[in-house]
Amino acid sequence: MAGRWNIGSTAVDWNQTAKRELLGGVDWISQLPREILGAILSRLTLEEAGRTSVLSRSWRHLWAFLTTKLNFGAWKSRDEGVNICSPWYARRVNQVLKLHLGAFVLDEFIIRFYPKEESRGAYYGDLDSWVNFAFQKGVKRLELDLERNRSCLYRWYAFPSVEKLCSRTSNTHPQLFGFCHLITLCLKCVNITGEVIEHFLGNCPLLEQLQVMSSDHLTNLKVAGPSLKLKCLEISSCYLEDLDISAANLASLSLTYFGPVSKVILRNVPVLSELCISGDYAESVIHQPTDHLSYMRQLERLKLTRPLQGVGRYIAFPPAYPELRCLKQLELESRKIRGENLIFYTPLVRACPLLSTLTVRYQSAIPPCLDHSEVISATPINDDRYARVAPEYHHRCLKVVELVGFSGRPDEVEFLLYWLVMAVSLDKLVINPLAPSAVAMGLTYEDTKIRAARKCARQLQRKVPPRVKLVVL
Repeated sequence: MAGRWNIGSTAVDWNQTAKRELLGGVDWISQLPREILGAILSRLTLEEAGRTSVLSRSWRHLWAFLTTKLNFGAWKSRDEGVNICSPWYARRVNQVLKLHLGAFVLDEFIIRFYPKEESRGAYYGDLDSWVNFAFQKGVKRLELDLERNRSCLYRWYAFPSVEKLCSRTSNTHPQLFGFCHLITLCLKCVNITGEVIEHFLGNCPLLEQLQVMSSDHLTNLKVAGPSLKLKCLEISSCYLEDLDISAANLASLSLTYFGPVSKVILRNVPVLSELCISGDYAESVIHQPTDHLSYMRQLERLKLTRPLQGVGRYIAFPPAYPELRCLKQLELESRKIRGENLIFYTPLVRACPLLSTLTVRYQSAIPPCLDHSEVISATPINDDRYARVAPEYHHRCLKVVELVGFSGRPDEVEFLLYWLVMAVSLDKLVINPLAPSAVAMGLTYEDTKIRAARKCARQLQRKVPPRVKLVVL
């Protein structure tokens, strides 16, 4: 067993000698109640828990009985440095599952597996058996991540059908044990049908979080049920044609990267407080806000991402946008378009009297302006100038304004100076020259354009009131 976890006999002898010297030959730890031993093991990673098998004979198989968290996402290949070495990864997972003897309900079962394209077909059976194992153990959190990276999505594995799930979980009570403990289901780059998801929704009484990212098979979905406990739903990179949601406990909803013909129906969502949407659905919220008032007025956080097909259109918010009195955080993501000015987003901000944080992510589609000194000096900060845009208006709750993707163009500078005047309670102005896509992936980089944009942002300091902190990232 020691060899399986890369622990040699020298380490075993040293541990046993140290234990005898320090504890007088008495194995006090092994005499602790199993509940405490289980709590100790639950705080270790899977490999750390496996290494405890060298402590003594009584610990040899203890991890296999008491470990309730099987997280295979943190494993790394010694040769490649990351967990994409397919034969190594699959063999190790199968080895651990064979050794796992515990009858306890699994707290989590996490797979992050990125096999090479030419060898993917060889692992369909492994993935099916891993899913089957998780449900046989009554898993609480199941995560399958088959996404190699953010920019290239591989949809090569199809989640088992309803018939396979029911036949494999338990011969006597297929739904009672296999699904009754599931709280979180997260699937990335896994093809799954609406029928299977609806089966989970109807047979997992504790299911609270559901995430499906990048599934070609998900085209229609109905989220409804009298006993539905779902609190968080996230669907992205799926070309849904119809989505019908009626979920009394749903608090957070994220729907992104929809196709152009997506039909979304939201009803009976009384506690919905967070909404993140994109595509034509976001355009509908912008231009037909009255169609969404049944749930919009209760939102506390809203993120709108305009579709790429909107590039080239001159789009402005309706001048009289319905008031959203509960909204405190607003995020707007768009492309830089010639002829469009960020000031046109202000009607929505003005409709949110309690808004405290405004974030605008601006993805460049046109060349940046490099002559920043002229831009700053030529852009006056003048109450009368902005009063013509927003007569008799000042926002009294807005405290933080952030612009991501700043390049120093005149409309960007005008937008920032506008809120320096209109947000009378503003505490912080954050400017980030990195592209929103890079920020989302946690990437940092330096080039001439970034340095020039950062220099331009710092020049704004002389126009920032003393009460406002300028942060240039």
